[in-house]
Amino acid sequence: MATIKALENNRWQLSGEGISVTYGFSVDDGITLCEFSVLNENGNVNYCQKESSIVPIVNTDPCCENGRPPFRWNLLSAKFGETVYNKQPVWQLDVEMETLLYKLTFHAVLFPGVSVVKQWWECENTSVARTNGFVMQPFC
Repeated sequence: MATIKALENNRWQLSGEGISVTYGFSVDDGITLCEFSVLNENGNVNYCQKESSIVPIVNTDPCCENGRPPFRWNLLSAKFGETVYNKQPVWQLDVEMETLLYKLTFHAVLFPGVSVVKQWWECENTSVARTNGFVMQPFC
């Protein structure tokens, strides 16, 4: 059975057919991947050893640590629940956050009955200067 629930400290867990993914939010890292576990015949296998940011914006200036800009993120909203995707019932998480230069929306969809979580981003450049010092890298 698939579920999605809010945990404490701005964390959300999507659980389904043999899979569990926990996302979090912090002002320093934005959206983070906290846990990604798969249940198999040998028990749970956790593929996320350390909580890490999955925000797909990196700085083109090599002086930034890990290529990540030193943004302070503001959590605007977090919504989750059952919805319909391609005529099928799914569980979806939508998290909106912003910084001085960008507004990002993170989406994660859990497909009941299969071990699949789809995630994607929407990004809006909200800066007046329309800076080009940062780039989107979806697999960073």
